Amino acid sequence: MSTRVDLSHFQKVELMKHSKCCLSQRHLAAKYKISKGVVFNILKRKHEYLGDYESNRRNEIKRKIKNDIGKKIDDETYA
Repeated sequence: MSTRVDLSHFQKVELMKHSKCCLSQRHLAAKYKISKGVVFNILKRKHEYLGDYESNRRNEIKRKIKNDIGKKIDDETYA
């Protein structure tokens, strides 16, 4: 079984830019070492990722925090 690869917001935005340059999803998956399904899901949610990127949220974040307790801990740790 292969290891899990989580892309940061910045990497996801780069992937979207490369998809506009006529790279296929298969080539993008090979370049970023992720599955074709992950590439499809990133491109499907590109408006959400671009909105986060343009609002200057931290681009090194790999996942969104779902509850307030985790957000408080994250804010206090990285503030």
